[in-house]
Order: sequence, then C-alpha cells, then structure tokens
Amino acid sequence: MNGPARAIVEERESDRRNSFRTDRPDEVIRGELLRAGFPFVINGSLLEPPYTVSRMGYADDPRMGRACAQLEEKRDPEGRYILDWHPQGYYKPGSKGQPSKWATLYAHLALKHRENE
Repeated sequence: MNGPARAIVEERESDRRNSFRTDRPDEVIRGELLRAGFPFVINGSLLEPPYTVSRMGYADDPRMGRACAQLEEKRDPEGRYILDWHPQGYYKPGSKGQPSKWATLYAHLALKHRENE
C-alpha cells in the first residue's frame, strides 16, 4: 500500500488507537466509534472506517481486523446488522437496537471485499 491510500489507512489506525486508552487498550475513549450509527454525521460510527477503507481497496489490511470484528458483533443470526444509534431528526433509518436496512447495507459494503470471510 502506497501513497494517499496508505496515509489514510495510517490516519484511520491512528484514530483507532486514539479511540482506545493507551494505558488500557480495551477501554474506549470515544464510544460512538463502537456504535453502528446511520446516517453518517459529525460524531462518527463503527460503520465508517471499514466502509471507507474497503472502498479504497484495502479491506484486507490487517489493521482493520479489530474494527471488522467489532462490526461483525453487530450482526444478528439472520445476517442483519443492529442499529445502535441515529441522530434525532426527520430521517428515520430504523429503531435503535433493532436490525436496520441501512446499517446492514453499509456493513455488507464494508465487509464484502474481505478475503478471509
């Protein structure tokens, strides 16, 4: 991986590291990055980094493993993804805590290029 794509992956990895405490790597600093939220807004969402990196052609980058594993934890037995959060407003992507067609769509788009699935 070279050039701008590498810089973006490294920045995302840096963001991921910044999402977890350095002294306690299992403790989250920015909880919104572990929620599957839609639509994408200023806060961020668990759906965004894997989707972005996958679109750039680096879905199998080993540094995305943890984010993809966390995303997989949101999948229900029927293969649908649970919507954890959405902003208040006129746009209703589904009910919080329930499967969402939008969360499912973006999760599938993010994970479809991973070879080890």
